Amino acid sequence: MSAPRRRFLLVFGLFILVIAGGVAYFADSDPDGLDAVTQRGCTVVETEQGEQLEGQCIAQHAQDHAFSGGPLADYTVGGDDRWTGWPG
Repeated sequence: MSAPRRRFLLVFGLFILVIAGGVAYFADSDPDGLDAVTQRGCTVVETEQGEQLEGQCIAQHAQDHAFSGGPLADYTVGGDDRWTGWPG
């Protein structure tokens, strides 16, 4: 591989990483599009055990996925809200 091509690929790769990191930084830490759709027909009620859904909606049947305890679950790294968007 020639030096100019290698330099181009390096600069292009760094540019892409900067753009992806910048966009991920501005990502919403609480995306609600899917939540809003699955909760149609329900009301979220606060209880001692946490939030509960009342009514008829798809979200009442939701369960944690197999990787819910993983480091990149819930749009944060390790559940730390300061790292929201890090996975990009």
